[in-house]
Amino acid sequence: STLDRSSAASDVYKRQELLSIYSNDVWREVKLDSTMKPLTTKWVFKIKTGSQGQIVRFKARLCVRGFEQELGIDFEEVFSPVMRHNSLRTLLSLAAVHNLEVKQLDVRTAFLHGELEEDVFIYAPKGAGYAPGTVLKLDKSLYGLKQAPRVFNTVLNDHVVKVMGFKQCLTDPCVYIKMTKSGPIYLA
Repeated sequence: STLDRSSAASDVYKRQELLSIYSNDVWREVKLDSTMKPLTTKWVFKIKTGSQGQIVRFKARLCVRGFEQELGIDFEEVFSPVMRHNSLRTLLSLAAVHNLEVKQLDVRTAFLHGELEEDVFIYAPKGAGYAPGTVLKLDKSLYGLKQAPRVFNTVLNDHVVKVMGFKQCLTDPCVYIKMTKSGPIYLA
């Protein structure tokens, strides 16, 4: 792609991604020992386009090569719930019938917020300012890890329930409801 060919441009986007990683305290440097099996990473570049096909922005993501992970070593559970289609249809119907406002949001660097339970190690990626062969312990999740969606879902669920005061729906764990003075708020 255009982004891959432009080394200067890709370096700018790598720096932005690394800044997000550093500000979220995703990793820390450790000494390699014989019990560690560090994973490798790869830079993935993407051009985000708008609804008319125009370039909105360029992105660089540091991704762990998750296919190198081993069950019982680098991860245990990977299941992460996803909202049911029926729930989405029901919420959109409620919004239409009751003239409710519908909003969508995106959590930037979503996977960088979830704390890992497993000990996962990676080799320091190129451009991160470490000597070749440096090993990093991941304290938080990175894109590409098999458990990354589950870890983010746990963080999101805890925040929505404990901090924001929503109640989780019994029939769909990805739908939350909060009663306010001006009426219910549905979060999916």
